[in-house]
Amino acid sequence: MLLHNRFFLPQFLAEPAFLSLNSSYDETTSTLEVVFNSGKTYLYSEVPNNVYLELMDSDSKGSYMRDCVIDCYPYQQVKKRRR
Repeated sequence: MLLHNRFFLPQFLAEPAFLSLNSSYDETTSTLEVVFNSGKTYLYSEVPNNVYLELMDSDSKGSYMRDCVIDCYPYQQVKKRRR
């Protein structure tokens, strides 16, 4: 099952403040896809469902991403910035 969400991310990794971010989660592959307003897209693998649910419930998406996702799970950038 593929889950989708959209939330706003505070200033984060040199990106503009209140950056809009889309996310989706595939429970069958435990893959979290994160698409930033800039067009950058990242796939995080081996992410447990509870981490995705906690991200969606967190008050600060940016803090949760920094503390619990970025550099905690294997990832790859699959799309660079829009030109």
